[in-house]
Amino acid sequence: MGVAEQGRNLCLFFIIGLFIGCIFDIFRGFRRTVKLPNLLVDLQDILFLLVSGFIYFRSILMFNHGELRFYIFLSSIIGIIIYALTLSQSCSIIFEEVFKLFKLTVKIIWRLLKLPYYFARKKFVKASKIKE
Repeated sequence: MGVAEQGRNLCLFFIIGLFIGCIFDIFRGFRRTVKLPNLLVDLQDILFLLVSGFIYFRSILMFNHGELRFYIFLSSIIGIIIYALTLSQSCSIIFEEVFKLFKLTVKIIWRLLKLPYYFARKKFVKASKIKE
């Protein structure tokens, strides 16, 4: 493997480290917005581990032909650290706002879907009181 290919892989895994940091902020924004029981939080952590592990595994197979090199892990860790120090706060706020908007949208849709039920229940209660 030539030096140019190793430099390309160094940059690629740096970008993958940034991407993993972004995925972590997505999970963190969801966790802050939607309160879940501890068991589901643990399952969410396992899901993050599986997703990030799959991304690293596929990337190592695709870009580095399955060869594990020290600079791959070093560049990924540096990518995660730089993301955490620079973009994490901004992206975290954005993801939280997106999840809040999504949560509000789901609440509104849920209330609209419940309206026919309440209307029908009110009519049936009224009809049953008239028959009695």
